Amino acid sequence: TIEYIVAIAMIIFGMILCMFAFFTPPIGEIHPTVLGVLGQILIFVGAIFHLNIKLKNANNDFETKVAEMRKEIDSLKK
Repeated sequence: TIEYIVAIAMIIFGMILCMFAFFTPPIGEIHPTVLGVLGQILIFVGAIFHLNIKLKNANNDFETKVAEMRKEIDSLKK
């Protein structure tokens, strides 16, 4: 479908962008803005391919620990 064609085109565009950035002055250095754009392209492609990006942070860990403790307390009450 058109979504996959766009996703593949965006990946190719990102690779070309990085190659051009690598060979422009100063040679061998990729500017941080190019890497930022590449990251946005890859996130966009991931969204098109329906990939879920899950960030595991301290808040999620805390919530799971609280849920486990609640289960333990509920099992002790029975």
